[in-house]
Amino acid sequence: MNHSPSPSKEKTLGLLLPIALMTWPVIVFVTSLVGYGVLNLFLGDPASSRDPDIGRSIVNIILFTLGAGSVLLGLPSFIAGIVLLIIRGTKKNAKHQA
Repeated sequence: MNHSPSPSKEKTLGLLLPIALMTWPVIVFVTSLVGYGVLNLFLGDPASSRDPDIGRSIVNIILFTLGAGSVLLGLPSFIAGIVLLIIRGTKKNAKHQA
């Protein structure tokens, strides 16, 4: 049995991957900023309390790591997405010319 994906599914996947590579850094960065703001808004300023909250510190470190990772990997991911879109476009043009 041949379990190859249908041509329309390949087209959707071929377009979805480059778009996901180009948009995930922005989505993760904005989510980490909003998460940091919401966390510190509802739990108050960490400098105002005398005893440090270990849970808040862990969540802040996780949010910082997500934000920093999205910034560091954003440009290479965006470039890879553009390259995949260009490759997809050239393959489509080559099929139409043949």
